[in-house]
Amino acid sequence: MKKNRLLWITAWGIMLSILAAFTWWMFALLNYGRIEMELRRQSMADESRVLQNSLVEHVLRGVFDTGQVTIFKHGKGAYRANIPMMKEMVEKRSRGRLELVITDALLLEHRLNVEVSQKAIDEVYNRYERRKAMFVMEGVILSIVVMVSFAWLMFRFSSIVTFNQQQNNFLLAITHELKTPVAAIKLALQTLNRSGLPEEKKLELSSTALKNADRLDELMSNVLLATRIDGKAYTFQKNPVDLCELLGKVRKQALLVGCTIDVQLEMEKDLYVIGDNASLSLAFHNLLNNAVKYASEESPLVSIRAKRNGNDISVEVSDNGRGIADDEKKKIFQKFYRVGDESVRSSKGTGLGLYLVRKILHWHNADIWVEDNKPRGSVFRIVFRL
Repeated sequence: MKKNRLLWITAWGIMLSILAAFTWWMFALLNYGRIEMELRRQSMADESRVLQNSLVEHVLRGVFDTGQVTIFKHGKGAYRANIPMMKEMVEKRSRGRLELVITDALLLEHRLNVEVSQKAIDEVYNRYERRKAMFVMEGVILSIVVMVSFAWLMFRFSSIVTFNQQQNNFLLAITHELKTPVAAIKLALQTLNRSGLPEEKKLELSSTALKNADRLDELMSNVLLATRIDGKAYTFQKNPVDLCELLGKVRKQALLVGCTIDVQLEMEKDLYVIGDNASLSLAFHNLLNNAVKYASEESPLVSIRAKRNGNDISVEVSDNGRGIADDEKKKIFQKFYRVGDESVRSSKGTGLGLYLVRKILHWHNADIWVEDNKPRGSVFRIVFRL
């Protein structure tokens, strides 16, 4: 738990660093765009001064002294120049960025003014606005893409770490689940080989060996079925299944293998679903075993209720144990998931039972969830959508 918390704190720190880096990068691009705009405007202003000086020089040299001319004074002399020709030269050299403005000043260099056109100024400003919008959009999109990708990678990494831990827990659990019944069977058989044992003791040892053999058979059935379902090698049958008969057999089987709790069974008549009898039997067998395992030790109470709700059929398997925490209610249906530390857990199990229950019921178009029982315990609710 502490490792996962540290992992996510580190991940959030990296994500915030990425966000800060992209924010700085975006503002740097915006500043670059603003500087570029100022440089363009300054460049056009410098170009206007150079062109203005060139016009004055051309007027003094008489380059524009042709056609309909205007008199310009410079120093003690007067010079003639064609204004349309000068405007045409300004237009041609500046490609429309500059325009010639004639004022009423007395001196030639003051009368001829080359200014940056409003159109050119607007074009530079609009270019800056477009690039600013582009920089902001690119920065936001890249930030979102990078952060979402990083979050997805962290989520996948965390899922892999959690799954590996659950697999380790499964190996620890299945080792315990295999060794315990094998050791019990071995001990019972070794004791049975002794001579002079009373008949009652032989029956007790035989019953112990049989119960542990059934426990091994149940474990192997769960492991093999989980493997076949995950590998899509299991073929579900589609036949009418009498839930009343099936639940009755599951209860009877639990009592035969040594269940000391009197499981209450309340069912309506004629509850049929279309499905696979073998897998449904295993699913309800796992649910009943789970309820029996976690029922109260002082006054255990386990019940199974089945009834019709409109077009649906609902089944409830409840116990009066310690219950399940809210943050664990969805996790318990994950593969290999078990609450607590496997190395110190006292209850048996491999983390496959409820996983198989959900898989099997999902194939049968049924939903399953767990709620708190009143006054204590848990209720597993199943709804078959017919």
